[in-house]
Amino acid sequence: MVGMKVNGQLNCRGANIYNPDDDALLLDNVDVGETLFLDGEMDAAGTVRFCGSSIRGGVSIEIASKVELNARNAHIEDTVILVVRNPICADWRHANVLGLFDVLFHTDASYVLDMRHAAVTTLQFGDLVTNVRAHNGAGHRCIRLSGLQYDTLVLTNTQSDSSGRKYESWLRLQYSDALLSNDFDPQPYDQLASALNREGREREATSVLVAKNNDRLKYADMTLTSRCCDIFTGWLIGYGHRPKQAGYSAILIVVFGWLIFYLGWQSSLITPLDGTKEMPKAGGAFSSFVYSIDCFVPIVDFN
Repeated sequence: MVGMKVNGQLNCRGANIYNPDDDALLLDNVDVGETLFLDGEMDAAGTVRFCGSSIRGGVSIEIASKVELNARNAHIEDTVILVVRNPICADWRHANVLGLFDVLFHTDASYVLDMRHAAVTTLQFGDLVTNVRAHNGAGHRCIRLSGLQYDTLVLTNTQSDSSGRKYESWLRLQYSDALLSNDFDPQPYDQLASALNREGREREATSVLVAKNNDRLKYADMTLTSRCCDIFTGWLIGYGHRPKQAGYSAILIVVFGWLIFYLGWQSSLITPLDGTKEMPKAGGAFSSFVYSIDCFVPIVDFN
């Protein structure tokens, strides 16, 4: 059926197709006027392909058995619904979906979802968090994200993971793939942060950008100098995304100095220049707090 044109729907609901060692269903470069249905407990042993196809409706996919799905370079003008109940390897590289791309994962399903360099208007994932625990060995789960572009990401889970950071957990699904675990790409983080900023969710966007630098330390090849600098700037100012952290650090240092100088004065380890315990009358009483600020801020002199 390669290259055929269908003016209406292309309905494969409930079909049983077997070719385990090759293509089970070959729909490359087809032109479908309405919706493509690959659901209704469709059973396919082998690869289901619709590479380069133009579908002016949507696509509904729910296949009962383990399957490979290849939709590379497909152009779909409406909603894509992908229900994953069984192991699946789905290739959506360079696909273009003008509507919603809705992915629903069954709790125990294994999957590899390759969305590199695809373009989607709205990307939605359901039951994602129950799958995040798969990193601990419940099954192989991976989403390849490099180059993926979207306007909006929706994670429809009703709970959050143990850290409460569902977006970071979603991004880190890409590192469950051994082929990509040492191939750090900042683009998925920047893409998600941009989408969150457009929605006015600056705090979550900042968390994603901080996670980008944390994961860069973990997965990227870096020199020792670069790694040490990143660790320090991450602790001090959140890699530049949380400058207020510098203020908290300054307060901590001043308070620590306040305590040290107070104890030093009380034990006579700190004395005036003339060696006496008494402060000059013009200077007033010694203040360990003011002295701590004076030492911390070199351009200010309280003497």
